Amino acid sequence: MKNVYRINFLSIVLLFASLQIQAQNQPTFKTNFFNEVEFPETINVTNQTLQSNGYGAFSKGLKKVFSCALYVENRTDDAISLIYSEDLKVIDLVMTSNYLQSENTVKKIKAAYATDLKAAADASAEEKQFISDLRKHDKIITSQVTTVEKLFGEAFNKSNLGNVESISDDIKEYIASFGDLIETGDHFRIISKNNKVTLFKNGEQLFQTDNKAFKKALMNIYLGNTPIDATLRENLLSI
Repeated sequence: MKNVYRINFLSIVLLFASLQIQAQNQPTFKTNFFNEVEFPETINVTNQTLQSNGYGAFSKGLKKVFSCALYVENRTDDAISLIYSEDLKVIDLVMTSNYLQSENTVKKIKAAYATDLKAAADASAEEKQFISDLRKHDKIITSQVTTVEKLFGEAFNKSNLGNVESISDDIKEYIASFGDLIETGDHFRIISKNNKVTLFKNGEQLFQTDNKAFKKALMNIYLGNTPIDATLRENLLSI
């Protein structure tokens, strides 16, 4: 009996590890000259094949900030069922510019520009790496940057009619997950199953919660009656 128990336990561990690997096995995306992203019609997550329900883009002013795709088990244009369903769902965000950054990153960019992008002799390894990453891009005009805190903070409030006090801790943690330098082509994947929401960036897990109210609030941003962008919502439900 002990040997059987050990085998079964090992099988469970291996299965769990396999699911984790599948969840983190994200494709990478490249954007073309027109900042367009070609999303696949199907993806495989935790050994399940999901279908594209629709895709679109979110812009701020003249800047296309990110492209977005929704993947589901069964395609539908019923937003309510998608918001409340416990079925596996994936929202893929692919950054099509670097003009969405955290407040902390904006401060670091300003400091880097103040020193003409040259790391001081006493700069830490982290600071030097940040400047190295920043050199890969055209100069980011910080006055044109939309901060993660403002964009998603306002989106959570707007999409949920201000009823976010009970999930404020989860919202803060979720927004903080976008704290590092965001580069064109970065892939953020939101996986929702039952009441669990998990956020990955380029395959690395950044955030997870089992808060049902948070899951609904997050889905409202993209699919609710007062979404972050009405055209994007329409495109995600275009099936």
